[in-house]
Amino acid sequence: MSEQTNEMAKTNNQEVDMHEPARSVAPDQPMPQAPDTITPAQMAQVEEAVVEAQKNDDTFGDNSNAEYIYAAGMLRLHFPNKGVEEEYKSAAQYLDKSPNDYYDIFMHKEDRIKPYFYIAEQVSWILTIDNQDVYLLIPNSSYELKEFISTLKVKKDETLDDDTLSVAIGILGPVAPDALTDGQPLRMVMCKHLFHFTKEEQLEELKGHNSTTTAIRDVISALSTKPNTGATASDRAENFIAYRYSEIYTKTTELCRKDSKDESQYLVKIESKDSDTSPGRKIVDIIFTYQQLVSGRQSSYFTSVDVTDMFPFLHSNLSDYVASV
Repeated sequence: MSEQTNEMAKTNNQEVDMHEPARSVAPDQPMPQAPDTITPAQMAQVEEAVVEAQKNDDTFGDNSNAEYIYAAGMLRLHFPNKGVEEEYKSAAQYLDKSPNDYYDIFMHKEDRIKPYFYIAEQVSWILTIDNQDVYLLIPNSSYELKEFISTLKVKKDETLDDDTLSVAIGILGPVAPDALTDGQPLRMVMCKHLFHFTKEEQLEELKGHNSTTTAIRDVISALSTKPNTGATASDRAENFIAYRYSEIYTKTTELCRKDSKDESQYLVKIESKDSDTSPGRKIVDIIFTYQQLVSGRQSSYFTSVDVTDMFPFLHSNLSDYVASV
């Protein structure tokens, strides 16, 4: 990249205003003639449509009928056309960076500006769950976009950290244009919040709540038995418990550490069911069943999660569960 081109990039890409929405893609535009590319004019139409949709809440749902997701997976980057990809390669070459080093390139600063941040605004962000591409995430603002970028940090050997799990919360929209998803029929999600961590970081954090590695893995394994796209009420409740409620890990550790071997228990299964305890609210009970090692006797505990709104929250703490007759 020439010095002149670099100076133009600096001029045209000042530090992002954190209060302005990031440029994104819109749902219902006509498909481009060539399925593997989107022209600048078409992208401009897409961006304009999304801005209008965000104002009116008519594309991604309003408060009365919106579909929410609370999904965990791996976030990957996709270049929607050759032009954006070559622009990125030029930036990597100019900065003498590995092509895998997306974070350092997108977040590179010169005189308090990020001259290559505009490239991050043009790429597609795809959430992969259980090794399957499931959603096209659209950052609601620059806050979310920067969080997206931070999931792409590399290890010391300059390879992407493929152990990073991203949890996305947002509003489910229509199917995205093919060019943005490499031809896959992925539904778009207006991402209102995203947080991420490595498995090692998760283990360290939960062990800080007096949980053992075994107990943590048992709970995560039980919650991940079936592929979970984070779209149903039960999915969202289970994912909230898995990543936001440390007490279940502490309880599992406590039961596994019983002094007497006859009393020591292990987690057998996790179930969820709708609750009618709060009329007008959507409550999901998550039931954890444990079994004693020797006697085989089972005991159950449950906690309730309110998933009425976009952001779930705890409705009741973990307590004994007795099945109704």
